[in-house]
Amino acid sequence: MTRNPAWVDLLWDSSGLTGLYDSVPPLDGILLSSLHFDQMGPTLTLRFVLPSFPDRPLPAWEAAGCDRFECQLQFLGVEDVTMRGWRPPVTADVLIEPTEPAGHHRILIEVRGHDGSAELRFTSNSSLGAGQFNAYREGTAARHHAGRVNPLAYGNRLPDPSEKTFYERF
Repeated sequence: MTRNPAWVDLLWDSSGLTGLYDSVPPLDGILLSSLHFDQMGPTLTLRFVLPSFPDRPLPAWEAAGCDRFECQLQFLGVEDVTMRGWRPPVTADVLIEPTEPAGHHRILIEVRGHDGSAELRFTSNSSLGAGQFNAYREGTAARHHAGRVNPLAYGNRLPDPSEKTFYERF
């Protein structure tokens, strides 16, 4: 399997990330904090911290002294899921490659924990979503959300992974 540092090219809308980064980092050494399954999709959403902070952060993030950037990556039409040893948070690499037959717009995703304790493998549609961006300062719990997050509902906290309205919508 080959690493795909151009994962951002698979996003149906990459402007949120490309507006923040000169070069969006590959999915190597991410801090994977949660995954959310939605059987209606079937959809799988990964929530993680990218290994580098944005080059062009939002002014509120700079003012708050944020140094970590967290987002979600959503996979649609998920099939063939296998998972072993999941105990978040996990430092992991995400590997993506096209599947056969060519032209069917499917990809194979493998998530491998650095310590060997976590493994996730599945296939999905090759059109991905990224959203629910936030930034925070290492060692603090306060989140500074970007986009359409309802400040009355979530304030500066990260919702529990069971809150469908947050994890299933971008």
